[in-house]
Amino acid sequence: VSIRVVSGRRIGAASTNMLDEQSLKTAVDKALEIAETQRENPHFRSLPSPAEYGRADTFVERTAKFTPMERAEAVQHIIAEAQKNDVIASGAFSTETTDLIVANSLGLWAEQSLTQAKLNLVVTGDNDASGYANHFSKDVSDIDCQALADEAIGKCVQSTTPISLEPGEYTVILEPYAVETLVAFLGYIGLGALALQEGRSFMCGKLGQQITGENVTIWDDGLSPQGMPIPFDFEGVPKQKVVLIENGIAKGVVYDSYTAGKEGTMSTGHGLPAPNT
Repeated sequence: VSIRVVSGRRIGAASTNMLDEQSLKTAVDKALEIAETQRENPHFRSLPSPAEYGRADTFVERTAKFTPMERAEAVQHIIAEAQKNDVIASGAFSTETTDLIVANSLGLWAEQSLTQAKLNLVVTGDNDASGYANHFSKDVSDIDCQALADEAIGKCVQSTTPISLEPGEYTVILEPYAVETLVAFLGYIGLGALALQEGRSFMCGKLGQQITGENVTIWDDGLSPQGMPIPFDFEGVPKQKVVLIENGIAKGVVYDSYTAGKEGTMSTGHGLPAPNT
């Protein structure tokens, strides 16, 4: 449980993993104590108010009821496939159910039940050969263990006899896993409003300008069924679709309630768990 207390324009945060009444009260008192030692924050406007939320299909019963034995059987199958090819498989297969509730003293109440299944697989062999595959979904039935095993094992087997390349410029085709990592890092270092406001984003002074090739368009849509949708952020603000880069042109960044308040704009529904802004 994460708790944020606002006293005037002073903010304090605390958390606990104990749900009994006394532990919760202690966490609230701690957050209040922290808030009262802070300076007034002139940029803080208010906690979010109640709002309407879009619909998102986030819960799959099959995932919620998937047992440890079923996961073990899937892992056993992957290991057997690896042994057939004289390689070693390692990784993790997890399923989880989350009940997310966000509430505040202004009357906001948002709740959503979510499921997630994820399989990460690394296969290693001789000569430092390796292969990787993963998949995650709200529906565990989407996790095709055979296909993932074939993918990772295939990469490993193909990389057992590497060749040397001379230094130079080469055309490189990145698979989705690599692109995912690159885009996630872009988001981490510069696609949030706080980084822009603090002058450490690559978007600084570049909004409306060409910053990548025209074949690059990146957007964030928290309700898209192509990802792991959720209708609101960790402040209870509805998720909005935000175009970040369009045809190579820097279009915008994402906001939580605090960074939006600094600019007199609206949160895009990208608040993170406390103690983030």
